[in-house]
Amino acid sequence: MNEVDIDGQHVTGDIHFFDNYIPKLADGTYTVGVRQHVTTMPNDPLTNVERSSGWSETKIDQTFSLVGQDAPRFIVRGPRFTVDQGMVHSVHPAPGSEGDYRMQLPHITLNREVLPWERVLQGTNEQDALRPPWVALLVFREDELRANPATRETTTARPVGQLSSAEGDVLAPAPREVPDDLAKSTCSTIDVPKEVFRAVLPRRTELPFLAHVRRVSPVGPSEEYAVVMANRPAWTEGAYEAHLVSLEGLEPYLDGGEPEKAYVRLVSLWRWRFRTRQGARHGFGEILQGLSRAGQDRALRLPGTGVPATDSGRRVTRRLTSGYVPVSYRTGAGERTFAWYRGPFSPVPAAEPDKPTTFTNADEALIYLPDDGVFDISYAAAWTCGRLLALANADLSAPVLAAQKANAALIRMLKKRRLCDADALDDDNARIDRITADLSRSLDPHSEQTWFGEFVADGLASRLRTALATPVSPQQSVMSSPPASDPADIDGLLDRPDVRSAFERVLEGFLREGSAHMRRRKRALAPGAAWDTVPLLSLVPLDYLLPSAGLVPEESLRMFRVDPTWVKALVDGITSIGISSSLEQQATALISRAIAPKDAGHITGIVLRSALVQEWPDFLLQAFSGATPLPPVRRSLLAPDTLLFLFDGFPTQIELWEPVHDLSLGVLPGENNILQCIPRRVTGGRGEVGATLPNTSVNVLIRNNDWNVLDIGGLVKRLQDTLVQAGALSGGSLTPAGFALQLIAPPLRLKIS
Repeated sequence: MNEVDIDGQHVTGDIHFFDNYIPKLADGTYTVGVRQHVTTMPNDPLTNVERSSGWSETKIDQTFSLVGQDAPRFIVRGPRFTVDQGMVHSVHPAPGSEGDYRMQLPHITLNREVLPWERVLQGTNEQDALRPPWVALLVFREDELRANPATRETTTARPVGQLSSAEGDVLAPAPREVPDDLAKSTCSTIDVPKEVFRAVLPRRTELPFLAHVRRVSPVGPSEEYAVVMANRPAWTEGAYEAHLVSLEGLEPYLDGGEPEKAYVRLVSLWRWRFRTRQGARHGFGEILQGLSRAGQDRALRLPGTGVPATDSGRRVTRRLTSGYVPVSYRTGAGERTFAWYRGPFSPVPAAEPDKPTTFTNADEALIYLPDDGVFDISYAAAWTCGRLLALANADLSAPVLAAQKANAALIRMLKKRRLCDADALDDDNARIDRITADLSRSLDPHSEQTWFGEFVADGLASRLRTALATPVSPQQSVMSSPPASDPADIDGLLDRPDVRSAFERVLEGFLREGSAHMRRRKRALAPGAAWDTVPLLSLVPLDYLLPSAGLVPEESLRMFRVDPTWVKALVDGITSIGISSSLEQQATALISRAIAPKDAGHITGIVLRSALVQEWPDFLLQAFSGATPLPPVRRSLLAPDTLLFLFDGFPTQIELWEPVHDLSLGVLPGENNILQCIPRRVTGGRGEVGATLPNTSVNVLIRNNDWNVLDIGGLVKRLQDTLVQAGALSGGSLTPAGFALQLIAPPLRLKIS
């Protein structure tokens, strides 16, 4: 296996090209045969036989075999008539896209890197290092395939067992050794006119150069992909279909054989459509250029143009600059008006409240703007969103309700009995320890058993015996209670920062880890997982995050900070469920403070809306704080073309990179409509491989001008001769890995500071 590697830069890491990935065992049925050959060494005393004339030497030479019907068998089976969606990493051009793809060779990138070589075509020497793949990527114009009259589709689903059945003017493939269970499965087929089939079908000697393996090492571990490319660019304008087809049963035609019938039936393993239009945007570079337009505002806010320069206009401009959006609003009295709303993403540092507060309902979170006579409903909407999320998500509500119940019970107990007896009244630390210990016990599903055990261990039995044996006078009360604590004193105690901090530590651990009681009842299998998503806003609907599409126009990148008060209001809404008394309200305030993110103000983010998200879903975005990489804590697809990134810190630089495993393949335009290829070094030191040869180009040969199919064999020969002459190719032979290097476009990068 030959290998070519390119040294990438910065976050892209390295990319290695391999000729192929030959499996140890190709698809097929195998028999396990055991053969044992026994022989003896000369002068072995065990084989000497005593005769009357003395000792003589006898040689044993036998073979014992386990073959035939008694031998065990096993089957190696990979994809053959269909390809699972999980095996396809990406295709290019992107499905349904429109662009100027005249110079690009369509290709498909497969997660299953061994797939193109898992089967062996008839007539192939299995010992050949350049084994041809059993699949090919064929590109057709929309009008070149025969459509099914019933569905008007170019593909038809049919049982695998009927593939070899001839139908009038159709030449059917003849796959060999199809198991019964596989024959009952379904595959997709296309019928190709024989003149189109002969024009676009690669020759057997070209097939090895139309597939290769890439090993890429981006930010994470190395990954390997198989890439199968077409031999035909979409040269003329119009719609195209690309089909990954099986070549099994069609081997005679790979050497130039003439089909006997008007149409040839092919098994289509994967297909997609695209459209080429001269002058249309098509590449990663063109999209990056659009994102890097100078002078554009990258803050997440609506444009403030067209606002009159009056006092009210200036207030509107300040609101828009701060990321607010006007929304329709109905007041409590039923009147229709508008209000200002800003989601958790703010383009400016959000103003912090004068003092920490807990919103007990949405109205408390409303902010009235007297100069304009309207409301800011941002935090009220956050509170309502949190409440709705808790009601809809048991993983959020179950631990809150359990903690709320236990916390309220403890506060009720504190208000009914004197917690601080004479021997521990004056020690604040002992007082806090006692409160938190009682809270921990109340959260424990076995709290009743635990407390009863402590009473027993503390001499409960002896005190009961003494009490029962002591006579009671008529004037003596049967039961006496310790003087109750003043409720106001208890409220003051709970308002103390040190007591609140102790409560919050216990509650935070319970809510993030869950309780054994709830896990046994399967009420919340992983409450911690649900709570971890709260500061990252993973459960918040898109309309709350981005209330207007104008905040993120097409082909734009917008930056923001997360508003910690918005997140706090969201948490208050989550913890507001199930409150039926002032005690539970007091308990809820403690719970809300315990679970509110302590560092939400350090979370920043980026929203990217671009065709990159759909056409290059694995592009790399790297943030830096100074020279230190800042990995994202959340990367989420908000819409088909919109991607969200959150970072724990403040990025000073953003870089976008083309995914190295999906780099495009193609040729360059030359003079007089002649296509060209710029040769690249295949051998050399690190950093030299992949460098273009200065002032050198190779004309690309066309095998058939009517169909614009490249002469792959001729191009390989020309590139090989040029590279050898320049001393840029050792060994004298250009292999598939080196050929892929000649056609690949270098990765592109956009840097935003």
